[in-house]
Amino acid sequence: MHDTASDIGGRFLRRHSRAGHLIVELGAADINGSIRSFAHPEACYVGIDTAPGPGVDLVANGERPLPIKPQSVDIVVATSVFEHDGFFWNTFTDLLRLMKAGGLIYINAPSNGDYHRYPNDNWRFYPDAGKVLEKWGRRNGHDVRLLESFIADRQADIWNDFVAIFQLGPIASEYSHLSDEVACANVWRMNDGEPSRIRLQTQDTALLADARREIGELQARHDKLAHELERAKVYAGAYADVVDPHYRPGFVHAMGLEVRAAKVESPPVASEAPPVVSEAPPVVSEAPPIVSDAPDVAASTSPDP
Repeated sequence: MHDTASDIGGRFLRRHSRAGHLIVELGAADINGSIRSFAHPEACYVGIDTAPGPGVDLVANGERPLPIKPQSVDIVVATSVFEHDGFFWNTFTDLLRLMKAGGLIYINAPSNGDYHRYPNDNWRFYPDAGKVLEKWGRRNGHDVRLLESFIADRQADIWNDFVAIFQLGPIASEYSHLSDEVACANVWRMNDGEPSRIRLQTQDTALLADARREIGELQARHDKLAHELERAKVYAGAYADVVDPHYRPGFVHAMGLEVRAAKVESPPVASEAPPVVSEAPPVVSEAPPIVSDAPDVAASTSPDP
């Protein structure tokens, strides 16, 4: 038994079972759990199934009326069984036959989920199924009312449960709704003309849509990173061409969203030309001194002999 079937069925039995009640569970074989333990300890609990096994008190032929006295049962619970019943609408009518006035029928059946044969897997139940079963019971002469139905949110398992609670005869004014304490959608209540908390998508399709959206976001991120990686490769190639391979002053970060290439510095360029001699070499402005006096001729002439 999966988590929500146990949880919601347990809530129902703890709330409504009383000492002295006759409680009939249809499809009572204990397969991975049972809700029997949630019933009042002083209630008379009868588990019915089509084959012997744990939790089965009475083996019945699924194609014949149940061997229970009419108008004797206070509560019927049928958890994870209607999907396996080839003619569940006839079974529902037979359950109404067994009920006392004021008795309650609790049905929990899958609204989605895997194909599972015990011995067959025939049906899934959508939100309006409870209203149709109410009409079917009335058409067959039973004063039955749908108190509430809903599609429960999944928990850890894959299942979304269809839950419907019916009452035969007079309605208890103190009835409190399970849909007020269970996470659920598409809620029908007695005398409602339309369901409330409408959710058009099943949780399966909503989860698929979320997964597709997440995949799209991841793909976009992948594409962006691939583009940045290509840019990084270009930068890395240009860097290798111009820089001494033994000298790496920076880095290229190729896997993130930011790519930084090493800064390549050219050798320093002289900003000034070599100093220019702005002055010519000094020019001699004065001629060398000229001998202004001729040699003394008289003094230099030897006297005549």
